[in-house]
Amino acid sequence: MNGCGVSVIIPVYRGSELLDDLLRSLMEQSVRAAEVIVVADEPTEETLNTVRKYPVKLIVNENRRGKAHALNAGAREARGDILVFLDADTKIERDFLENVVEEMKSSPILDVKKKILCSGLLSRLVNIDYFNMYISSFFSTRFGTCMGLNGACIAVRREYFFKLGGFRRTITEDVDFGIRAAMGKVRVKTSKKACVLTQSPQSWRAWYKQRERWALGGSLCILEYFNYIVGKPKVWTPILIMHYPAMIHFFASAVIPDALACKLLSFIILTLFLLKLPALALPVIFILSFGLIVLKGLLAALITFSVWACATALGFRITKWGDVKPYDFLVYYFIYSPLWLFISIKSFAKASVAMLGKEIKVKDWKV
Repeated sequence: MNGCGVSVIIPVYRGSELLDDLLRSLMEQSVRAAEVIVVADEPTEETLNTVRKYPVKLIVNENRRGKAHALNAGAREARGDILVFLDADTKIERDFLENVVEEMKSSPILDVKKKILCSGLLSRLVNIDYFNMYISSFFSTRFGTCMGLNGACIAVRREYFFKLGGFRRTITEDVDFGIRAAMGKVRVKTSKKACVLTQSPQSWRAWYKQRERWALGGSLCILEYFNYIVGKPKVWTPILIMHYPAMIHFFASAVIPDALACKLLSFIILTLFLLKLPALALPVIFILSFGLIVLKGLLAALITFSVWACATALGFRITKWGDVKPYDFLVYYFIYSPLWLFISIKSFAKASVAMLGKEIKVKDWKV
């Protein structure tokens, strides 16, 4: 281990179906952890029995204390020079810790790459989302800053963790920690080799609830650190585009000149005549001439979707990100992304009101 001890801290609320496999994988690492600490909030008997099968430290909270509290409690008990915060619903490869130690030689904080365990349409859509997160994080850290971390897996050198004050008790403690690290000039690196696989929400209802929490917590962070974030347009502009590609065609439709839309209309009419379908030309002229804005929107959507889908598909291939079906891109761009954008705008408005003094509570989540 090159003299560098690793403490793995796993927060668990009640239980996780992947916890047994995760603990077994940690026992089989090519570089063994100095210690594994499980911090369990309101654990089920099954969870306790699972943890007790392995030589790990167990901290039990009979009442739910929240994820930030669990992470900080585990860190205070840890002895390792490197603290690896790992969600219970993840899977790791045998060389995971070896890769973490290697990549942390050049950085005090490592945002570990996350991919989704794909089992259906929703999980594949979330995997596209995680790819966007990875690319935006990769470019963000190349500019020497960070607009937030993904708490499914983060590795931090012990001295820097406590120097930054650990995790604050906020809705999105991971995003908050990443921004504070950047503001404190603490370098954050996005991993290339180290990777974890994590579960996505199992239903659209669960996904909506999770994203509402993420958006609300992220909005509160944006408002709290607004002066810092607004001064980094080179960072947040590509992040917005990566996370909300649906925004692209909204802007594109506004800048596409009417002349181009009219030329497209003429092309459609000419094609109808060439196909010997002149009877269809009149209704087309009637509909489209009074709906030029609709035509511009369709044209913008066609162009921007084609560019985005090709670029994302190429990115998936280069990074070997996982399986994706052609229609996944359509669903993501025209349904998933607009819905995610709607949730974010609604949550930002709610967070803005909260900044005036109104308390915000997230259902089924302990801060």
